[in-house]
Amino acid sequence: MDETVVRLHIRGEPIPQPRPRVVSIKGRARAISAPAKHPVNDWKKRIMVAIEAQFDGEILDGPVQLECTFAMPRPKRLMRKKDPEGEVWHTSRPDADNLIKAVKDACTGVLWKDDSQVCEMVVRKRYHAKGGHPAAMLEIRCLKD
Repeated sequence: MDETVVRLHIRGEPIPQPRPRVVSIKGRARAISAPAKHPVNDWKKRIMVAIEAQFDGEILDGPVQLECTFAMPRPKRLMRKKDPEGEVWHTSRPDADNLIKAVKDACTGVLWKDDSQVCEMVVRKRYHAKGGHPAAMLEIRCLKD
């Protein structure tokens, strides 16, 4: 049986999943996720559209490996002639774990049943190359015992 590998390229600036906010409703603490107008919701929709356009298989069942490279917007300070042409490591906010959480949430129910199926992950954050664009590149593999 062939190994299932899914490769996705999602254009656009990667948006991190915000931390849930705790509010008091009738004296009880409640965790509230991102508001409806938060930019992460548009980012998740973009991921889901990319999955539908680039993946025509069955929803994945069982353990999966997720490899994700985030190409973050390159700041003007790295656009000088003396700066490298290619990608450069991104060491500032947003955090890689918040970026990958948004991706895993968007893939749940569309690419795999539950994000708990992700048993192995590699996450990279880089500024895109000169002349490049912000994006996320995903590679998903089904794991075998």
